[in-house]
Amino acid sequence: MTYATSDQINGIERLGSDRNVRRILYEMEKDRLVDSIRLGCKVYFNTRKGSDLIGRNNPRLKRSEIEHSLLRNDAYALLGYPRNWRKEVPIKKNGELYVKADAAYSVDDHIYFVEIDNRATMQTNIAKIKRYSTVFTSLRADATLVWYTLVNARKKRLAKACDKLGVNYRIL
Repeated sequence: MTYATSDQINGIERLGSDRNVRRILYEMEKDRLVDSIRLGCKVYFNTRKGSDLIGRNNPRLKRSEIEHSLLRNDAYALLGYPRNWRKEVPIKKNGELYVKADAAYSVDDHIYFVEIDNRATMQTNIAKIKRYSTVFTSLRADATLVWYTLVNARKKRLAKACDKLGVNYRIL
């Protein structure tokens, strides 16, 4: 996770009580391993020193992209922390980028593409569903499009669009 709340970090690392997690993160901030910003709640990210320590270069996101990243973390948790989870997965057709999944993972021979519905228009989402429909027909494995959105009205519209286009889907 590039950006995460203390609850999301605790969900993965199982650090115990909320108080303990905040204590650990406070110490890491003091040591300048992580930094934080406020977006309704405190959001943590690695500093350069922290990134160097773990051997990872985490890109800085624009403030508007951080919310999307946090929602993707929530989907990751809701899906049970899949081991082979990958973020920003490009799907190519004829050697060119056709669609980019917010995340993807597989279980056995079943592929799951995850889309986070955060601020996109429904027209954009429907266009993505059409692209996934094309991708799914050309895959040699079973696939499911997983949508994560917080708005109930959008859940219904996404389900309707997936049904209409014959795309296997799951909505969180």
